This record gives sequence, C-alpha cells and structure tokens, in this order.
Amino acid sequence: MGKYIAQSDVENVYGVGNVATWSDLGDSDEAVADTARIALAIAWAEKRVENRFRGSRYTVPFELGTSTIDDQLKQWCAVYAGHWLYASRDISRGDPETGRTDHQISTIEAEISEVLAGQSTLDAASAAPSTPSGPVAITRDMTFGANAYVGMSNPPIAGGEL
Repeated sequence: MGKYIAQSDVENVYGVGNVATWSDLGDSDEAVADTARIALAIAWAEKRVENRFRGSRYTVPFELGTSTIDDQLKQWCAVYAGHWLYASRDISRGDPETGRTDHQISTIEAEISEVLAGQSTLDAASAAPSTPSGPVAITRDMTFGANAYVGMSNPPIAGGEL
C-alpha cells in the first residue's frame, strides 16, 4: 500500500477489528474496513515520519540499508496511521490502559527523538554531509609556490590555484 508499510502492519499494532472500526465512518453496527481511508492514513503516516527526518543525517525518502524495511520505521508508520484513523473518528483519548493511541504516539515520538539526537540509529542510508565533518585548512606553501591542502581527502590537481 505505502512505501514502507501495508494495512496489515497497522492491523498488527491495533488489531483487525479496531482498524476496520476506525476506518469505517458509516453508522452501521458492522464495521467494514475502508481501504481507501486506510491508504490515506498510511500515506499521511509515512509522510509524517519522513518529515521528522528531513534535514537529519538520514536520506529522505528513506533509502533502506537492507532489503527489508527497518522494523522500527514500520512500527512508527503503523502507529501514526492507526492514530490518524482513531483520531479522525473523534473518539475520546488518553487512557493507555484501554489501548487508545495517545500513549503509543508519545512512545514513538520519544524513540524518533532519540534517533534524531544520535542516541539510537535507524537502518537506513545516511545523507551525505553538506559540510566537511572536520576542520579543513588551506594554506599557501611559499617554498614551492603551490597550494597545500591540509585535511582534505581529495585535494585539487597539484599546482592549481583556488
């Protein structure tokens, strides 16, 4: 369904019945999963996670480090998608004992913050730094009249000017 998760991932977190009930905006007693609304929730959730990582050390959209999607990334997206479905029905929130989504959102927000702070990692490709990762000094070597490039891994062609 999405880039990172499917309906079944959301159902694994919240249960098939809950996802069907939360996605069905009809008034019938029998909830039927609205796959279009679930797809919308998944798209929103994946974009929400990507937006949290824009400007970080990770490439967005995520370029996954292995052939499988990082389990933590899947969990975050699934929790956000379920929360979107749940909250869009305007059901009262707040009690972690009843399985409502606010507690789970707080948990994944803390996990994402840990990754962004470098306390944890995500199995996804890192973005190339736009600036050097350490100091770079460029000096003029007066003895030979050539530029000396100190601290650069790939100096320009010898004898070239800056």
